[in-house]
Amino acid sequence: MIAAKERRSMKTDYSDIELLKNADWIGIDRRFCRSVVMFHYKFHCENTEITDAKMIIACTGSYRILINHRPVNGDTIEINFETSGVQAFKYDIADFLKSENAMSVQVAGKMKLSETPAALDKYALIAVIAVTYADGRRQLVTTNKSWHCSNCEIVSYHPEYGETVDYRQKEYYLRMPYGTLLEKLILPDYDKNRFIPGLSYTADVCDILKPKSIENLPDGRMIIDFDAVINGYVRIEPKGKFNDKLRFSYLKELPENGQPYTTDKAFQSTYFLSGNYSEVCRPYFFTTKFRCIIIEECTGSIDPSAFRAVGLCVKMQKNGGFTCGNQNFNRLFSESAEFIPQKCFSDWLAGTDAPLENGAEFLKLFFTLKTAFFNYDCRDFFISQIADMLEKKANREGSPLVKGAVLRLLSENTGADGLFKKYLSAAAKEIRFSANSVPIKPIEPSEISASDRNRMSEKDISLFCEALYVLCLKEIGEHAEELGIPDYIASVSNLLLSAKTEFYKKISEIGADNPKYAFYISLGLLIDVFSNSSEKGHALTVTAKAKKSTNYPPLIFLTVLTALIKSRKISEALELIYSDADNIACSENNTPYARREFYEIKNLIINYITFRYFGGFTSFAPDKDNRFSIAPFVSKKLGHASAFFGSPLGKVMCEWRIEAKAVFFRIELPENSKANFTFGNTDMLLSGGVNEFKVSIDSEVQNEQLIQ
Repeated sequence: MIAAKERRSMKTDYSDIELLKNADWIGIDRRFCRSVVMFHYKFHCENTEITDAKMIIACTGSYRILINHRPVNGDTIEINFETSGVQAFKYDIADFLKSENAMSVQVAGKMKLSETPAALDKYALIAVIAVTYADGRRQLVTTNKSWHCSNCEIVSYHPEYGETVDYRQKEYYLRMPYGTLLEKLILPDYDKNRFIPGLSYTADVCDILKPKSIENLPDGRMIIDFDAVINGYVRIEPKGKFNDKLRFSYLKELPENGQPYTTDKAFQSTYFLSGNYSEVCRPYFFTTKFRCIIIEECTGSIDPSAFRAVGLCVKMQKNGGFTCGNQNFNRLFSESAEFIPQKCFSDWLAGTDAPLENGAEFLKLFFTLKTAFFNYDCRDFFISQIADMLEKKANREGSPLVKGAVLRLLSENTGADGLFKKYLSAAAKEIRFSANSVPIKPIEPSEISASDRNRMSEKDISLFCEALYVLCLKEIGEHAEELGIPDYIASVSNLLLSAKTEFYKKISEIGADNPKYAFYISLGLLIDVFSNSSEKGHALTVTAKAKKSTNYPPLIFLTVLTALIKSRKISEALELIYSDADNIACSENNTPYARREFYEIKNLIINYITFRYFGGFTSFAPDKDNRFSIAPFVSKKLGHASAFFGSPLGKVMCEWRIEAKAVFFRIELPENSKANFTFGNTDMLLSGGVNEFKVSIDSEVQNEQLIQ
């Protein structure tokens, strides 16, 4: 047998897809059932050297692969179906194989694979194992009618209601003759020509938190607070007796102002113990966003300090980088880049609609999407998420206007403009762009997080919601104009003008002595309500002084920073981050949660400034003429800098260094592209390849791209 090596998922190609067509779709017909189904099979491998062994699989939902009772794909992958096909994934399984092998695939959830409603009632998968021996012979193991199907220890699963695992049943299935048929197998007639290469994004563990506090509630329940909001799950080694039961609920935030801890049937984990002391209780398919858990039921004796919150992030290939002459800034950038995969998982893979419903999350998402493409190879990942949002999340709660704005942010970087058009068409009845029918506002005050609400007045929240309304209109309108969708251009333009005018009227009535004056003005800058240079200049002066305030929650801090950056006040933004950031974010309630909120904000802002300004990259993708735009800012504190990313056409790099009264530039472009370069009064058209030149710095010439 081949020597053991590290488990890994592999990139699927179309030769793998052709192999998959040798197999049959297998499944069961099970209506209105939430349990997880297990398909299993035994097969023999020759006792000779194996040079390669791979498994290709497609499924109607999330799945977990086990070979000889060992998990192959680690944390489960949520398979997202593109509108054009069904994703097929490939895994290297050589180190899992023995002479005699027991194969199992646990399947949770159901997806629509055909136009017939009956398809929704089936759990199904298709798979092929290809084993290549040293002498060149190949053995294929395929799904067919000889496979078996049964229940497993995961007795119920729902992406919102949670998961119930009965470890007593796990022991039963391990003792049971392998291949026992507990369900009638069917062969669904699904189209085998719809397979496309699957995305190799998996969920990796990025954080493990111990409880920060444990509190016994008056009603007998217990709350375990991890004091940080993460996406993932909770695990524990309970060391309980046979038949013991443990049930707990996940909460995103602690109750406000001493309110009682209330939970419902959603977002729960339930475990029935087998008495095996090596047992680790954790959900296999369910993840959520949470800060704390409430122990609702516990029949045995369990040590609450043994609970662990496991945070997950997306495993992505690095696609860009940055270095400069300031080691402190290099450290900040490195931290910010490592944070991006965690944020992507938090907003998308964990099944939450927070970016679609919550104002603060939407602003964070704005910077996430503006920087993720420069750091990681994630274009296919986000295209898949767009399709997922259109197919599965379109009917969920949340403003269609916000969803449209999020989709614009995604499509402008992925090139999935057709999906944006599809969404606008589907949402036309909800997004009623006309003079007499105003769209739903994107954010209701109740949707602002509790940590921000506690330190914001009703007026703060109301104006913030109105600002987001304008921002979303602006995003959708700009993209509709770029794509030439005339029905939306005029109506959005009229609504946008009216909304800006109304907002400007409200903030003009606020006196400068108001402690939140800078926040209100920054909202105006954020959505461009100031029409002349005098008004804008005053607004910038006020916003730049925001660092002197010590009363800002993370949401307001983010808004002020965003306004400064949109106004190209990079020096002021950096000063705010470096100097009084901790005070601004955490002054009133200096909690780990507030610090974590600031940590998110700081990382996203730093990363955006790095690529957008110090790298000068105005967009990830070139225009239709294969032309990039590069307009770098240079800083004497950094001395020199080098930024690069992998564009759809190839590597793009911008390097600069300051020497005396000149800046030396080195710009590298893909051979089949060009770039518009701007620095101060210098405008150049650069060709593909390496471009080297210098630009003099004359103190008498104003250059906003030169900062301290």
